[in-house]
Amino acid sequence: MAISFVTPESLSHWSLIEKRHAVKLDRESIEGFEASSPAPEKESGSGGIKGKRPSKKDKLRQLAAAASQLPK
Repeated sequence: MAISFVTPESLSHWSLIEKRHAVKLDRESIEGFEASSPAPEKESGSGGIKGKRPSKKDKLRQLAAAASQLPK
């Protein structure tokens, strides 16, 4: 038996783990360990679980824009 504490903030990460391992685990609340805050609202965009880190393409675009602004 294993017990994992999943907070509302980490629920999306937990769901990703279940999805990648093709398993659906039962969740239950244990008295005294209920969530004290609601789950955060999902932000729009494709940031996903990693957050709002710039992608490799974004970094390349930024470098190209900076290079085009240099005096010739």
